[in-house]
Amino acid sequence: MNGITYDEPVFVRIYNEARGCHDWEAVTALETIDRQLRYAREDAREYCRKWESTAEYRAEKAAAAEAAAAMRTRPADHRAPPESDG
Repeated sequence: MNGITYDEPVFVRIYNEARGCHDWEAVTALETIDRQLRYAREDAREYCRKWESTAEYRAEKAAAAEAAAAMRTRPADHRAPPESDG
């Protein structure tokens, strides 16, 4: 038995109960699920690393930072917009 790495309390409780009851079929299934979750987390981290290295990500991040800075420096105008007669 390899144990698990997924730290969701309900998952850990079910896993420990299955081990305690010697329900090896359930333990094996839970370990398989845990392994799939671990692979999915690793894939997600790899995708994030690749995405963060792209020019598109850097451009979006710079635009978001610029917009946030503009919002901090511009006072909020709570007046009603002027009526246009036009």
